[in-house]
Amino acid sequence: MTGTGTVTGAALPLRILIVDDHAVVRAGLRALVEGEPGLEVIGESGDGEEAVRIAGRLRPDVVLMDLRAMSPRSASRRPRRCPGSRCAWCDCRRR
Repeated sequence: MTGTGTVTGAALPLRILIVDDHAVVRAGLRALVEGEPGLEVIGESGDGEEAVRIAGRLRPDVVLMDLRAMSPRSASRRPRRCPGSRCAWCDCRRR
């Protein structure tokens, strides 16, 4: 998947929204993502309801999301609110 457009024939960066309820995790993910060419963090959120609003406004290409940050209600609404985004779910709970 490439970014949402082109500039003089070059693909724009893949635009990423990071969602996790722990600020230190968001900071670590941001550092990893921003260190890679072709990737751009366009926003962060600490909870699912806010993430839905941000995704609707910014239209990221990819949402990196910790499942614990999402309530079942907001998780079920996200795809309808931002249909052009892909979502990578991460569940870091110990089993």
